[in-house]
Amino acid sequence: MKIQVKFFGPAAEKAGCADLIVESKGSVGAVVEQVLKELPDLKSFGTTMKYARNTNYATLETPLKEGDTLSFLPPVGGG
Repeated sequence: MKIQVKFFGPAAEKAGCADLIVESKGSVGAVVEQVLKELPDLKSFGTTMKYARNTNYATLETPLKEGDTLSFLPPVGGG
């Protein structure tokens, strides 16, 4: 199934793109693992990265369906 992956802020900078299409089956965790193999610079965020399936926050166990969008949401700082 095709999943659209979107990157925001510093994650887009490290990925070198704002989005891509991934062929994968399963959960958020499966897609994250696949993306990290292709874009290892994203590993620098460690466990601080959050994810959203379509418009809702998701865990690594959240299932994905054909046509879903998975967003990589890096930590936000500021002051």
